[in-house]
Amino acid sequence: MAFHVEIRRGHRWAREFNLGADRLRHEVLEPWTARQTVHLGDRDWEPADCTLQILEGPELSGPDLAFGRGWDRAAHSGRAVTRELVARATRQAATVAVLAETEAARDAVMAALGSLGLEAVDWAQAGREAAALILAVETSDPPRGWLYEAGAAVGAVDGRVLVARLSDAPVPSEISGIPSTAPGPELAPALADALGRLEIGPG
Repeated sequence: MAFHVEIRRGHRWAREFNLGADRLRHEVLEPWTARQTVHLGDRDWEPADCTLQILEGPELSGPDLAFGRGWDRAAHSGRAVTRELVARATRQAATVAVLAETEAARDAVMAALGSLGLEAVDWAQAGREAAALILAVETSDPPRGWLYEAGAAVGAVDGRVLVARLSDAPVPSEISGIPSTAPGPELAPALADALGRLEIGPG
């Protein structure tokens, strides 16, 4: 199966056919849900001024696309999936993964994120699809296995990482270069401020 996309502004439109799921996500859904410019058909499109249609169906061959018939063929053989894919991408854009040193640290961070209106999930469930990763630490010397997992996770999320300090202990040296929250009783505001600097947050 493939995805076929139309983006339209007034009498102007662009279409792309036979997109894979990864390309659709990176080139269309992620910028669209972030209200950022979408580059399609050698033109820039601003989501606020445009409409988007996504069809899922069989991959179209050269003859299917000839003479401007591609969109009719795509509509005939596929189904409209715009609403569900945009809704899913929007949820993922507000999902924050948590990789915590202890269960208590995980619970505290997830509760704080929930109070901010953000969906929080374990890193093992969300992985690289999350909008950001929070490493929740309570000591300056976490288990080596946890640090190894944290290093792999940091490499997967392309800089969208924050360390949440749940105690006065210094940040472990292995992750000391990552932005961190200051320890204190007001965890939710500290996380909101730090996530805001990553351009992730409620509303």
